Amino acid sequence: MQKKLLTLVLMLIAAINTFAYDFESNGIYYEILSKEKHTCTVTNQSDTSGKKYAGNLVIPSTVQDSDGVDYTVSAISDYAFQDCVKLQNVVLPNTIQRVGYRAFSGCVLLESIVLPQSVITLGSCSFYGCISLKSIDFGSIEIIDGFCLAGCSSIEKLVIPNTVTEIVHDAFSGCSSLSNITFQSGHKKLYLSDYNNDGPLFAECSLDSVFIGRNLTIKTDCSPFSKSKMLRSVYVSDSVTYIGKYCFRDCENLEHVYGMNKVDSIGDHSFVGTKIKKFCAPSLRTFGEYGYAFDKCQNLEEIDLGKIEDVTDYHIGDCPNLRNIYIGTELRKIGSTWFFEKFRGKLYIFSDKLSEVYYKEAYDYTYTKYGQTFTRHYPAEYGIPSTVEAVYVANPERYQSLLGKFYNVKPMLAFKESVVEYSGKTPELTFVNNVDGYDVTFDKSTTPKDAGTYKTNLDVIFSNHDWNVSVAIPCSYTITKAPLSIIPNNIKRNYGEENPELSCTYIGFKNKETYEVLEKVPNVYTIATSSSDAGTYPIYCSDAEAKNYTIDYKQGVLTINKAKQEITWEQDFANAEIGEVIELTATSNSGLSVKYRSTDLSTVMISSQGGKQYACILKAGTAVLTAYQNGDTNYEEADEVNKIINIQNTGIEAINNGKEKITVENGSITISQIKENEIISVTNLSGKTMFVIHAEAEQILKTPTLAKGIYILSIGSKNYKVAIP
Repeated sequence: MQKKLLTLVLMLIAAINTFAYDFESNGIYYEILSKEKHTCTVTNQSDTSGKKYAGNLVIPSTVQDSDGVDYTVSAISDYAFQDCVKLQNVVLPNTIQRVGYRAFSGCVLLESIVLPQSVITLGSCSFYGCISLKSIDFGSIEIIDGFCLAGCSSIEKLVIPNTVTEIVHDAFSGCSSLSNITFQSGHKKLYLSDYNNDGPLFAECSLDSVFIGRNLTIKTDCSPFSKSKMLRSVYVSDSVTYIGKYCFRDCENLEHVYGMNKVDSIGDHSFVGTKIKKFCAPSLRTFGEYGYAFDKCQNLEEIDLGKIEDVTDYHIGDCPNLRNIYIGTELRKIGSTWFFEKFRGKLYIFSDKLSEVYYKEAYDYTYTKYGQTFTRHYPAEYGIPSTVEAVYVANPERYQSLLGKFYNVKPMLAFKESVVEYSGKTPELTFVNNVDGYDVTFDKSTTPKDAGTYKTNLDVIFSNHDWNVSVAIPCSYTITKAPLSIIPNNIKRNYGEENPELSCTYIGFKNKETYEVLEKVPNVYTIATSSSDAGTYPIYCSDAEAKNYTIDYKQGVLTINKAKQEITWEQDFANAEIGEVIELTATSNSGLSVKYRSTDLSTVMISSQGGKQYACILKAGTAVLTAYQNGDTNYEEADEVNKIINIQNTGIEAINNGKEKITVENGSITISQIKENEIISVTNLSGKTMFVIHAEAEQILKTPTLAKGIYILSIGSKNYKVAIP
């Protein structure tokens, strides 16, 4: 480091400390870069003036010279603000593309700076010695040159944008307060270098945490974070696919490395001498050329090697507290020398692809040197040393033969034979988990859950907070059918209607299943038809098929209610007359015969003849005729329908035409004013003659007493209806 500082001092002494400017505007000095392109750069005053920039300064994007020519301010020249010890703040325009060598060096009061997105190049030593600088926004620069922030002892946090492609040696030399640095996520590689490998890039910083958001390409044998003695945590984004060799070598307080989800390669000696307790890289496939990535990790207890395919060449190193090693699903080969020291913990192999375990038998090697014969004994070497407590694998039978001399092979997880009832879910199987630090679940997409007896390999997922791995584990178990009750739904209808659609209710389906899981839905039926009498009838179901359920059938009930009946009676009795016999024509929708009754039989009498019913108007007065139907087995009693008959006639003269006088009294008909030789007869409605006489002369005739009813009185060619009340 002293050599580097001496070199820098000599560079500064050799610098020609002269400045030139072409014009001045508002206290800012400019040098014309191109008259054709009308560009200029901010520069310093002549060294003879003794003036320095101070206070708050705003650099315009365009400026006019003394001739009124407009120029675009495109750069900050070398030394432009060097040693401006009273400069407090500078605002740069978005036209600036370059910040020159030592442009702001020695600005001891400058606390913050924002580089516009237009800035591409940031010269070396550009902020050298800005001891008050606390924050810098790098904008979209591509290169952070050597000694750029050297001596900026107040900076605590830095964000390196994803546009940066290179950080040159000593860029952060002397940033003694820098505790946190973030390399923004991106796909561009970031090249890190050091000066003749003379020391780590961040050796003089106080880094406590680092966020790595993209791949860091490290100069050969360069170790950028090496010896960062205060570094405790490293965060790695999913954009990072490899960790370069020596990257965190001898970071003696590094305890936590988070992320590593997409890292597939770790370089040699990358974590040597750290305090990492647990390491997990679920996508890891290669371990470096020479290994020793975790050598001398005294606190390392667990290491998860992800998808590594080949473990050889002292990969682990001397880790005395290492107790658990996990290797993922892609392991194919185990070499004989991958344990630097004898590992005395548990080895977990998730892979079923392991095909080669290297064994080196013991032998004696004889050679001659200086005319003398020597013999060297080489002991046997095993891919897995006998000091290992146990090796846990998915299929112990296969690995027992493959691992040969290693005797202590145990199942990663052992299922106990069991009988469980179908649940529609992954069955709750009893097992013993021998994998420390991993939770166990079943892959529901592959685990049989239908009723049956299984002897199969189940996909078991071993999970920790870093990753999941699926392994096929032998398993035997039986799933019995679950009970299912099928009950026809009770229904009701009226007599004469068709049966409604029959359905049923299911009790016992698991995991929100429905009848749709049945291989065959039940047949639901009843013996009742539309013509069945009112009453109750059983509903049956049968013939359902279900692979996961034992079916119990129940009975439902069909209730046939009496149908309603309605009487229709449209007759009008407004013109009824005494002596009139009227056929009654009320009907019921049931087809049952309608019956009738009268409230006053002396006025209107009900009679039946030939299956028909009649209303007989006997005398003047008012009566209410009622049509009714009392129902039967299948029909309810009908609502009664009433008709009022009001007879206004006071005598029978209305039908006599004023010639014969006919009166009724005490059941006898009296006829007077009879013409000579008239034949007079009385018959009932059935045609039976009740009285007949031939009048020889005008006389008064009186019939015998007649029963109540309507009679036909014939006088010659004229007929009269006569009512006997």
